[in-house]
Amino acid sequence: MMRVFNTLSRRKEEFRPLRGKAVGIYTCGPSVYQRPHIGNYRTYVFEDVFKRYLIWKGYHARHVMNLTDVENKAIAEARRQGKSLKELTSHYSRIFFSDIKKLDILPADFYPRASGTIPEIAGLVALLAKKGYAYEVGGDWYFDISKFRRYGMLSGLGHKIGKGRRISFDDYYKWQAGDFILWRRWREADGKAFWNTRLGKGRPGWSIECTAMGRKFLGDRFDVKMGGVDNIFCHHENEIAQGWGASGRIFAKYFIHVKHLLINGRKMSKSLGNAIYLDDLGRRGIEPGALRLFYLTAHYRRRISFTWEKAKKAQERFGECRKCVGKLKAAKESGEAGKEARAAVEKARRSFEKAMDDDFQTQKAHDTACALVKFANGRDGLRKSEAALVLSAMRDFDRVFGLGLF
Repeated sequence: MMRVFNTLSRRKEEFRPLRGKAVGIYTCGPSVYQRPHIGNYRTYVFEDVFKRYLIWKGYHARHVMNLTDVENKAIAEARRQGKSLKELTSHYSRIFFSDIKKLDILPADFYPRASGTIPEIAGLVALLAKKGYAYEVGGDWYFDISKFRRYGMLSGLGHKIGKGRRISFDDYYKWQAGDFILWRRWREADGKAFWNTRLGKGRPGWSIECTAMGRKFLGDRFDVKMGGVDNIFCHHENEIAQGWGASGRIFAKYFIHVKHLLINGRKMSKSLGNAIYLDDLGRRGIEPGALRLFYLTAHYRRRISFTWEKAKKAQERFGECRKCVGKLKAAKESGEAGKEARAAVEKARRSFEKAMDDDFQTQKAHDTACALVKFANGRDGLRKSEAALVLSAMRDFDRVFGLGLF
């Protein structure tokens, strides 16, 4: 039985999709006004491992990952660089897709952009207004949280959020939590970043974008919503309110959130000047597969600290795994597989699946795989039949971990 921690209920729950073996997954993708760093990729890699394991277990995933290409920061950055919003976001989108290919992240089925979902966003705001959840002030449209008494159910903050809590202007009026923005009328600072819709000339707020894209590709109700812990409040909280206002129910069954990657005890962030990018690792001889291996050494609900020393050790372990695969493929000794080899492989398979079934304990699954590698590397004269058993298990593990060993 597979269990996963649901942020909504704050406990581990049995994983039971809404429609048999079909799983609808929405993961919050990058804001493409800058290049993602390895802190961002910790979340994306875990989401990839999550999906890979579902596929490994026989599920069929329908995966949506959005690209946020309309927001204040993107507009400001485009203005700073003297580019159009489309030029800027297209450039960083290309970098993102190049990086995830290097990291062997399985592509999503859909990569919708906020800029390509404007009619659906405007229609959703109009629906919320019709149902009494949205109101207009001077061309700006807001969600009235007083109409949704369960606001705060995901974060546990309830309705006690409004006093002095500083939030991005893309969400709340005048930087104070409360009724949040759905549609922003055009302002001079927006330049050419606007659309003419039934709501008037303007652009969407941040949270309404994902709600509209989720509804478009997965419907009013789907299985899994994923992202970093910083999405819990206010982004996913606002999405719950919008989804409930539109359909009268919560839009996802499971909410899964990944903790931050730290460097020198602080969250990795471009604004803090401590961001490390995939290319930086490459210049130091750290391969993408080694970075994935490093991420696996900590549970997704625990913070993980990056150091160059840890990255180097991950690269060494990655090299040992690759060496092991080569040794196993070269095995030539004839004869049936011995009892010891069969027992080691069976134990590894059981332990791996048990760890992953228990809320994706990748660190335990990683230790299991490493133990099997150590067993194989420590054996001289492996029979070809024994090597085949170990290779089969390692290939299965790699289908989940995505290290690219085969």
